[in-house]
Amino acid sequence: MQGVTDHEVGHSWFPMIVNTDERRHVWMDEGFNTFINTYARADLRDSELNLDRSKRQSLEVARATNPQPVTLAPDYMWRRWVGNLGYRKTGMGLVLLRELILGPERFDTAFREYIDRWAFKSPQPSDFFRSMEDSAGMDLGWFWKGWFLGTGAADFAVTNAELAEDGESGLITFENRGDVVLPVPYRVTFEGGEVVDYELPVQSWAQTNTWIAIVDAGGRAIEKVEIDPGFLIPEDDKRDNVWER
Repeated sequence: MQGVTDHEVGHSWFPMIVNTDERRHVWMDEGFNTFINTYARADLRDSELNLDRSKRQSLEVARATNPQPVTLAPDYMWRRWVGNLGYRKTGMGLVLLRELILGPERFDTAFREYIDRWAFKSPQPSDFFRSMEDSAGMDLGWFWKGWFLGTGAADFAVTNAELAEDGESGLITFENRGDVVLPVPYRVTFEGGEVVDYELPVQSWAQTNTWIAIVDAGGRAIEKVEIDPGFLIPEDDKRDNVWER
């Protein structure tokens, strides 16, 4: 009851105030509400975000024989896929944009600005994309292309970790095996037990699908590397997310 009520009250904003055309752009209505519902539910329960359903349904459509993009008009979507694409994959994408790419403060400022700019008007997808980029001060074309206009899934792997010849730096080899590029958070456990969190920037994938990250190891061996230790990113195969010596 809470979930349905929360969602339907949200429609007083999308599409009643920000007047999105749901018959053409269902994701800008249902998906935005689903995104906000995710945070409302966590706040009500005083818990972490529960993204299990959004991850599962995002991967379900990406792995299908004939995948479709979020931005497709809903009457062209496969049966029962309006929920997967228009609601869940959109909501998951905005969580990634907020938590992984822009950060909460930067995202919230940009999202509020979008609402202010387009209140009582009828924005198109390009208007949302442009407004978010303008307010956040960041080119997000790679993200829109991969998550909203594309149909594939993310899939990152860590394949090796070793000390460089100087004996001080650690060299960690990552691969992008999917169709979506994202920043890659990773955690390194050094000899002696110290644990340090890092992030591979999305620019790493601009020219290659293999990247060697350099970390200050202080002469210590690398015992373990974990991609996405917070389990935020829906990936096609997470079995290659951990390397251990």
